Amino acid sequence: MKYRLLFGLLCLSITLASGQSTSKIYLVRNGTVTLAGVRFYTTLDKNKPIVVKNNAYTVIETDADSLGILPDGPYEASSASDDEYGQAVRKAVYIPLEKGKTYYFKVGRIYQSQFFDVNDLSAQAFKLFVGINRIDGTPQYYFLGKSGNSSNKLP
Repeated sequence: MKYRLLFGLLCLSITLASGQSTSKIYLVRNGTVTLAGVRFYTTLDKNKPIVVKNNAYTVIETDADSLGILPDGPYEASSASDDEYGQAVRKAVYIPLEKGKTYYFKVGRIYQSQFFDVNDLSAQAFKLFVGINRIDGTPQYYFLGKSGNSSNKLP
């Protein structure tokens, strides 16, 4: 009987440990519906923008231990001498992530500006903001893999 109990606990702990190999980031749109949605790129998929639409929220799930954010907008000019075209270089801002943890943010553009406003929220504050503001309950979902595998899908 003791062996069955120990085996059951071992199986449960392995299941729980394997289920927490990713982090989730919830982003809800802050601002009025007349402003453009928030759009940015990540170092895990530089060619596919993450979009947080008005009156909606987005979920990013990743197995990486950090997420590099590349804002959509003006970038620092390249100082490389071989850059004959004067291409702009996007400088990433890295956010460390704990595996199995969920993060909640309210994002939006600052009125008449190219800059973003970002607020860290608790899970309860996020749910309250979504409920009070009647935010669409079907999120845009992105999976960003550290190996370069990424997808757009509904959870």
